[in-house]
Amino acid sequence: MLTIFYFQSSVAQISLGGVDIPYTQDFNTLASGGGTGSNMPSSWVFLETGPGSNGTYSVNAGGLPTENTYSYGTGADTDRALGQINTATFSTTYGASFINNTGVTITSLLIQYFGEQWRLGALGRNDMIDFQYSTNATAIDNGTWTDFDGLDFTGPIQAGSVGALDGNAPANRRLLAKTITGLSIANGTTIWIRWNSFEATSNDDGLAIDDFVLTANPSLHYTVNNNGVSLSITDTDGNGEGLYVTQQGTSIRFYAPGRTYSLNAGATTALPIDVVIAGLSFIVINAGTGNDTIHVGAFTSNLPGFTINGGIGNDVVNMNGDINFISGAAFNADLQNDDASPGVDKFIVAANANIVCAGTGIATIKVSSNVVLNSLSSVTTANGNLTVEANQQFVPTTGDFDGIEIMADALLQATAAGSVIVKGKGGNTGSSNFGIYIHDGGEILGGTSGTLTLEGTGGPCSGSNNAGVVITQSTSRISSGGANVVITGTGSGVGSSAGSAGILMNSSGVISAGGNGTVTVTGTGAAMPGVNFGLSIANDATITSNNGNVLVTGFGGGSTGSNNYGVYLWGGGIISAGGVGTVTVNGTGGNSTGNANDGVTLYTGDAMITSSGGDVMVTGQGGGSMSAGSGVGVHLSTDVSITAGGLGDVTVTGTGAAINGINNFGIFLQESTAAITSNGGNVTLIGQGVAAVIQVAITAS
Repeated sequence: MLTIFYFQSSVAQISLGGVDIPYTQDFNTLASGGGTGSNMPSSWVFLETGPGSNGTYSVNAGGLPTENTYSYGTGADTDRALGQINTATFSTTYGASFINNTGVTITSLLIQYFGEQWRLGALGRNDMIDFQYSTNATAIDNGTWTDFDGLDFTGPIQAGSVGALDGNAPANRRLLAKTITGLSIANGTTIWIRWNSFEATSNDDGLAIDDFVLTANPSLHYTVNNNGVSLSITDTDGNGEGLYVTQQGTSIRFYAPGRTYSLNAGATTALPIDVVIAGLSFIVINAGTGNDTIHVGAFTSNLPGFTINGGIGNDVVNMNGDINFISGAAFNADLQNDDASPGVDKFIVAANANIVCAGTGIATIKVSSNVVLNSLSSVTTANGNLTVEANQQFVPTTGDFDGIEIMADALLQATAAGSVIVKGKGGNTGSSNFGIYIHDGGEILGGTSGTLTLEGTGGPCSGSNNAGVVITQSTSRISSGGANVVITGTGSGVGSSAGSAGILMNSSGVISAGGNGTVTVTGTGAAMPGVNFGLSIANDATITSNNGNVLVTGFGGGSTGSNNYGVYLWGGGIISAGGVGTVTVNGTGGNSTGNANDGVTLYTGDAMITSSGGDVMVTGQGGGSMSAGSGVGVHLSTDVSITAGGLGDVTVTGTGAAINGINNFGIFLQESTAAITSNGGNVTLIGQGVAAVIQVAITAS
């Protein structure tokens, strides 16, 4: 006896309410636990015939070989796919009906979906599910049906081991996208679609459908131009969507769900489009209007010059995998150069993704919002320049964000002679909006020559702690292989904002230059309430060089708070120079009504300003408004020192603040463990204030 079980979640048809409007179904409402289920997405049905038909499906990850309808997914993950395993006596058909409520006759349907293989049933043969449509059916099992082979899914795996597969793995799934033309579906009438079983030799595979998209009377959404050398894709529709850029075999693939393209002004057809990479010199993506997200995947083939233009709208570029460029090819994601009002743009490099330019190839990334390098990601050049800029336009972008964030073990680097330029400004809402934020082992590294330039500006928001440049946690560093290092950090804020330093270094963070490279660091605290250091070097953080000169300048900020130091070293913070490099430190205390607006302060924990053999020059100007309590020029507290190695001379010049408060010393050695020394050079102190030196510990050997 033939058993037939027909399950339908709802008799309602899916309404197509307008043309060129994608309908989507991800099948994630299928059961994800409990072993079996019967609920279906609204208006989707399945029909089982043969022994074992029961109107329920199994919830599985491909481990079961039994004939049935399946909700496939990994464990209890809610990401599901609708699938089947058939036999000679059992089959499953599933599908849905759509009613035309567009107000016009439907003449074409764009259909896209991912076919997924969750089980290999036998080796060395193909298995498939067969796509059909009907314009006169009233149910999934009556009417006249038309085969449309372009939407049949054949399992991609025929070799290996019989058993479960991960249908979400790229190797086990395929994108199918076609436009059915020549239709005449009048307004108010219906079309059915379905997938039939196909009886393969031996045991069937577990095959499924996922991420389904249907669009009635699709418009032209993208134009593609390819002359074999230059390839461009342009969004002409402007609806705003996700464009996926991936490698397919030896080709580059462009795909947007529910969207169409025309190649070289030819016929309109469904994306994706695959274009052979070999022979290309330039690839250009023009996002056009609309709020677009461009997802760029990994490529195993080296890419030619690659440009992403954002156009109008708020665009996000996600770099999701490794890309290596051919020698000399440029990567250009300058989303600020294509329109007078480019919108709010972001650039994000996914964890473990690496963007590598070779030879003289340059890399340029410019956005109006923020740049994020997630953990273990990188953007590198060799002899080409690397430029990364975020939120540098005249009117800052609204939002709560750091301008440029380099996360754990992420990297921006020129490995050879290329220069590196990094500029970031934080957002204008919230708090702790840093201009440039390097943490947990993140690095920005300059090349062997040229310059490494950083400019960080805190966000102009009412929240606190909006530092210009922040380097924190062990192994986080800004360094070069010989290039000069120039860093400028400016704290910012508005209204009640407080505590925004120019540059904050903490927890063994490092600024350095290799070779003969020089280091120039300038920090300016915000003119806001609270503590606004010009430059803070704390908890074993270090500014140093291999052989070049080091120049550090800090301007304390503040308005009503205390401790607005120009340059502040504490907890083992060090400024030094290697070889014969000189060290120059200039600090100016903030113009605040509070106390202790010192120019240069060294406070506890073996904080030190030193050299290996070059001269050391420290100049401090105490600050503060007329009602402030104190402003010391150069202040040394407990277990700290200013010293020079070799024959280097030490010169310390301190000028106390010209204010009404007390203790406005020029040079103040607060404890007996504070020292100003040299190894064999001269030591010169020049102090101007209420007192020049207190509790002196000065030696010259």
